[in-house]
Amino acid sequence: MNSRLREQATKLRLEKELSYGEIKKRLNVAESTLSYWLREFPLTEEKIKVQLYLYENMNVGQENRYQSNGRIAQLVRAPN
Repeated sequence: MNSRLREQATKLRLEKELSYGEIKKRLNVAESTLSYWLREFPLTEEKIKVQLYLYENMNVGQENRYQSNGRIAQLVRAPN
């Protein structure tokens, strides 16, 4: 059972680049367990920037979310 969950968690991390929180919700696995299983698979810096931007702007109105998509694209393409 655990090996199957670990395999699913790894697949979600590598193929969909999901955060621990997102994987935790989907698989109902403790974040500490995910941290142990996925310690060799960190998120890319670009994905971290996007998640931070989304977190900071979670309360943006629907009409502004479309504008946010352009900003996310800029963050991903922005040089470090």
